[in-house]
Amino acid sequence: MELVPPPRPRLLPDPLDDPTWVSRLVSTHEMPLTGTLNEAQRAGRQCMWCPATAPVELRPLEGMEAGWPPRVCAACVEARTAKVETFILWVRHAAECEACEAGPRCAAAVPLAEAHATACETATGSRLVTCMACQAELSILNPGTVPRHWPGDAGSYFSYLHSPKCRSRSTGGGRLRALPPPHEHHGEGKPNPEGRS
Repeated sequence: MELVPPPRPRLLPDPLDDPTWVSRLVSTHEMPLTGTLNEAQRAGRQCMWCPATAPVELRPLEGMEAGWPPRVCAACVEARTAKVETFILWVRHAAECEACEAGPRCAAAVPLAEAHATACETATGSRLVTCMACQAELSILNPGTVPRHWPGDAGSYFSYLHSPKCRSRSTGGGRLRALPPPHEHHGEGKPNPEGRS
């Protein structure tokens, strides 16, 4: 008797279905470590993602308590939301595509990866991400870079891997991590259009 594999569960809902859900993902995956914030950012006088200060309007990040001092500007919220949404679209495709699973990415995944690379560059100034297994820097535009979604006790983890085989996958040295912190804050420094690792 031939065993028929069960259908793959729907990995993630459409990001347009639930804006609140997307906002929660932004606050989860795009939150900088407190130790990386300067005094003005910790006090809420400067956007925690970029150099913006008054007269630019700064507001609490949706999903965070209003009494938490760090603030964000509208431009950064828009950029970070696009970064998360484009990741969701790409990883949802990759999870259901046998060609992408075997690597390198299929033709249908190319515009999804390019859209995410553009969103990352807008939000962080870089198209580089980090392989969760070996911690190497990867260009999103590299056909061997694949997105991964890891369900965990605390929620969803968004990461990237080498494909088809990372040199560290069999060593047990990998660890879960959320979207890596940006190399540059939105609005600072020069973007890296090539995104070469």
